[in-house]
Amino acid sequence: MRLVPLNSPYFTITRGVSNHPEGLIAPGMHVTCTVTFTPPSLCNYQEEIKVQSDSGYCLTIPVLAVRPAPCLSLPEVIECGSCLAGGRMDVDLEVKNSGGEGRFSVRATTHHQHHQQSPTQSEGVLILGPFTVSPTEFHLPPLHSTTLQVTFSPAAEGQYGEQFVIECDNGETLSFSLTGSGDVVSVGCVSIGDSSLQEISQFTSDGNDADRSNQRGVDPVMSAVDYDLYTEQLEECSVVFDVVNPRSPAYKTVVIRNYCGVELPFCWKLFRPITELSSSGEEDPVLDDLVPSVNSPFSVLPPSGTLPAASTHTFLCQFLPHKPGQYVDGCHLVLSQVPEVSLDLSLEGEAWRRMGGDDSTSTCTVSPVCLFLSGVAQVRGIGGGGVHVILLHTVHLSHTTCVIDSAYSIRL
Repeated sequence: MRLVPLNSPYFTITRGVSNHPEGLIAPGMHVTCTVTFTPPSLCNYQEEIKVQSDSGYCLTIPVLAVRPAPCLSLPEVIECGSCLAGGRMDVDLEVKNSGGEGRFSVRATTHHQHHQQSPTQSEGVLILGPFTVSPTEFHLPPLHSTTLQVTFSPAAEGQYGEQFVIECDNGETLSFSLTGSGDVVSVGCVSIGDSSLQEISQFTSDGNDADRSNQRGVDPVMSAVDYDLYTEQLEECSVVFDVVNPRSPAYKTVVIRNYCGVELPFCWKLFRPITELSSSGEEDPVLDDLVPSVNSPFSVLPPSGTLPAASTHTFLCQFLPHKPGQYVDGCHLVLSQVPEVSLDLSLEGEAWRRMGGDDSTSTCTVSPVCLFLSGVAQVRGIGGGGVHVILLHTVHLSHTTCVIDSAYSIRL
């Protein structure tokens, strides 16, 4: 019997020692051979050992050098979602190894490697266009996990996509895709209407009573001529309340839609209305030039919060004057820390106003919506029909008598 030489340079086999000078093996006897494996890497290898006899019979013995393959719990398509242009979104992905032990490397695809603008990889971070992936090297024993962080920073509006691979030390390569959407701020008022009692109770049941304005004094802010001119110019954005008696609240609902796919933190701020524009064509005044409205009879609930992505948010506007007069205020929906490149200033029907820059030169505070609140308070009678109110002015109690000092019958 003889051994056929192996094809793989990574496997060697020693010939068995036989007592017979011609290598014959008697029936029932055996010969021990030693197989040596010297791999250059941790990849899987296979070979065949062939033993031939002088009768023409060939025995084939498969030889496998393998280990349990790792298995990563990472989706093939990693969706980062929507992010404001000029902003940043971090996505943390838990990567669990449910297979064998392995060491992994995050690399760019062959397409990127031959592209003129090659990806940057340094200090454990792989940069692929608007995406960054870290870490680029990690080791996972069986049933262990690690966190892979993907950062998405779009420079402009649009859809983005990149690809990368994860190479395992066993030679296996896994391909993955990154997707994300750059968005711009787009917010608008979609409807203004009256409020039902149910809506009012929903907004005032959190402990913020509808008469919270009782703590404020009220100062009429405009003459009748200015008031009419102002409301005429701002007709499309006006929230006009019905005429009410002093200290009697009126309500309106305002529905604001966030058209972009990103949640937007907001707050409402009241300012005195600006009725005259600069004739020199200068830009709109910034925040410091707007005069805050003090002791205003208007309020908006909730005063702050977050606009849900691609959805509407209903607000309750309240008018609670304390004395007769005509009132008007501008209530700005203010968004802070907004990247300047994400502002969609071309939308029609939206009262965009730059409220000033933030600490960072790349972000600013803006108001995409301004509600022009107006209302009239005057003393009104209830009407005819003989309605009377009996006022018992003073009552003295004693052990035997009850004396009413005075009583008044008033017709309204």
